[in-house]
Formats: sequence, structure tokens, C-alpha cells
Amino acid sequence: ERRKTVPLPIAAAVVRDTLEGLHAAHEMVDEHGAPLHVVHRDVSPHNILVSRQGAAYLTDFGVARASSRLSTTRS
Repeated sequence: ERRKTVPLPIAAAVVRDTLEGLHAAHEMVDEHGAPLHVVHRDVSPHNILVSRQGAAYLTDFGVARASSRLSTTRS
């Protein structure tokens, strides 16, 4: 079975969109403007969705961590 590769410009666009999503999460603030310190903790191909239009979206923030959370998860 021959594997197909993703052209470099498309792969680069997916990485760019993913990094923009991470940046947006890291810049999140609460209603008072205080940083939430969100960390995704599971950036993997399974958590990146690509739309039919070609935009990539970072998903599954269920394992994300914010410094303001009362409970913590194990590594």
C-alpha cells in the first residue's frame, strides 16, 4: 500500500492554523482581563480538524489546563 503525502504548502497551512489556535488559547483572559493561562496538553493529529474549505481547527480542550482551576490532572 502506497501512502499519499500532504503537499508542503497545505501541511504548513495546517500547522499555522494550529499554532494560531494555541496562541488564541494562551491569550485568553477572564471577565476582568486576567490571563487564564490555558494550556492544551494534547496537541496531536487526532485533535486537529480540517474543514472542507481547508481551515484547520484545534479541538478537544477537555484536557486543557487553566491555572485558575481548582483541581488538577496527573501528567
